[in-house]
Parts: sequence; C-alpha cells; structure tokens
Amino acid sequence: MYFYYFTILLLFIPALIETSYPRLRGEIPYKKIILGFVVLVLVGQMGLRWEMATDWKPYFYHFTKKNTTEVFSYIDYDYEKAYVILVYLCKKIANHYSFFLVVHAAIFFLLLKKSFEFFSPFPILVMLLFYVSFLGVWGANRQFLAVAFGLLSLIYLYEKRWLWFVIMLFMATQFHVTSIILVIFVFLQKKISNLMIIVILAASFIIGYTSLPVKVFSLFGGFSEAAAFKANAYLKEAKFTKAEVSTFGLIKRLLFFSLFFIYRNKISEMFPKYNFLFNGYFVGMCFYFLFSKSLLVMISRGSLYFNIFEPILISCLFLLVKDRRVLFFMALGLFAYCIIFVKQSVISYPELFDPYRGILFNPKVFRIL
Repeated sequence: MYFYYFTILLLFIPALIETSYPRLRGEIPYKKIILGFVVLVLVGQMGLRWEMATDWKPYFYHFTKKNTTEVFSYIDYDYEKAYVILVYLCKKIANHYSFFLVVHAAIFFLLLKKSFEFFSPFPILVMLLFYVSFLGVWGANRQFLAVAFGLLSLIYLYEKRWLWFVIMLFMATQFHVTSIILVIFVFLQKKISNLMIIVILAASFIIGYTSLPVKVFSLFGGFSEAAAFKANAYLKEAKFTKAEVSTFGLIKRLLFFSLFFIYRNKISEMFPKYNFLFNGYFVGMCFYFLFSKSLLVMISRGSLYFNIFEPILISCLFLLVKDRRVLFFMALGLFAYCIIFVKQSVISYPELFDPYRGILFNPKVFRIL
C-alpha cells in the first residue's frame, strides 16, 4: 500500500494549502495549475495500471476481441453503445489497451474536475477524498464514465438548463444504464424538512427487511434489453449470496450523515449548493437501508451515483473552520482518515490493488486475476 500512501501525501499537500488559505478563502495562487497537476497524477495512475483493479478480465477481453471493421458486433452484447463506440474509436487509433485506459481516465477525471469545481469550494481536497474512497472500484470502466456524465448533467439541472441536463443524462445512460436513477434529482432541488428526512430514513430501514426492494428492482429490467440482462444477473447473484454489509462502513455512513445533517443549515447559508448535494447523499442513505439486507450490488454500484457526494460534502465541512489551530488538527485527522480509508476501499479485493502494477511501475508483479 506504500504506493497509495505516497500518492495521498502528494495530493494532501496541495489540499492542505487550498483549505488553509486566508480565511475568506480567496483563490490560492496557481490553483488551476495545481488542480491540473492533481488530475494528471490521477489520470496517469488510473490510465497506466496493468492487470489490476476489479473487472480487468472482462474489459480487457472485450477490448482485445473487438474488431475495427464494424462498430457493433457479437462481442458488444453486454455493453452500452457509447462505451462500445469509445472502445472502437480508441482501437482504430492505437490497438493497445493502455491507450484506451489513458483516454478513459482523461475523460473521466476532466469531467470530474469540472463537476468538483462547480459543486465544491475545495476541488483539490475533493479529488483527494475521491481517490481514497473509490480506489476499490477503479475497474468499473463504464459506470465511472456514467458517473462523470451524470455529475455533469446535475450541473445543468442546478442551473435549470434542462436541454443540456437531458443530453448529458442520456450520455450517462449510454455508458451505464443504471445512471437513469439520476432522474430523481429533478425532485431533490428543494430543501427537505428535518422531520421528513427522519421519517423517510426510518421507513427505508424497515422496508429493507421486507421483500419489497427486490420486487421493485426487478421492474428495472423493463427499461431496456441491457437493463433486463443486468437485473436478472444481479437478482440471481442475490439469490445465492447472503447479504451482509460492513459494520465499519455503516458506522462511517451514519457518522458522516449526522455531521452533514447537523450542519446543513449553517453550511447552506455560506454555500447554497450544499443542500442539493445533501439531498443526493440522503437518497444514497435510503438506498443503503433499502438494499442492505437483500441486494448488496445496489449498495456497491447503484449507490455510487449518490455516494460520490460524500467527498464533496466532507470538503464543505471545512467552511465551518475559522480558527487556524482547529484547522491544523482537522487536517491531521483528514490525513489519518485518508490513510485508513484507502486501505478500507480495497478491502474486498486487496490482491487486485496491492501492490500497484502499471506498465511503467512494478511491471514484473505477477497477479492471478
């Protein structure tokens, strides 16, 4: 894990500068250049990886078997159209999977950069928190692009630019059909009362012990042929897999949600976009309670569209800090958090991530996939 710890240190330093810059939080000098450097580090690390991360085999197999004489063929049955087209175009330019991964990572992180700059006062810090929180799902090629376009669509939704919202959300579904769930944000633009939040969370917790979540999820298959295939696969997996969530993960979610909830009004006064983000995270908590006893795939994959707001909301907590001494200890706590959670994020498949292997780093590491 030392490779990842070094990356954390590399990203933590500019994040610390960003959050501790003079109290009114004016733009730090060369911030865009520093953020560009952070993006370059992450693109390089994600794009130049080799034989590591989840889903390596199916995506690598798809790329190697994809022909360049026709855009769609039998090998593309399980893959959404936009992803297939991206693979086709990259392979036409350079028939090497690393080239595709670099292009994929560049698109992903550049879109994330735009969204984080819009939704957070501290985008560098958010990049760091995203890194440690989502390293364990780096292999989700299609869904990562769906998340990136989905976040971009929410910028246009927030600005009431409806046509662009629809276009970007459509793009997201063309990379992973599950992103259609982001339509729910149309109804999350207003502040939800505290009582309503508590009642809905309690109801989600209770319903999660019934068979209703599985029955509702089965309806998802009617959206498209690809959705039907995924729904059937997930339901079959749930049937033979005992659902069990991490106690550590549950405690973390409850702790952060409590903080976000308690300081919601105060932060929203300073940063109005916070409430929109909080509503999304709240829906993610509901998903967690609804499917924690039945469909864990909805927590690991379906909730990704909402959990992406956790790093952004954490960064907003720094708006509350005025005292530099408090900020110093908060920064130390953040560094410890990053060290702990980067390991926690890969705990399901540590052998797929540690040690890091890339085409330029540890190329001789042998890994059974």
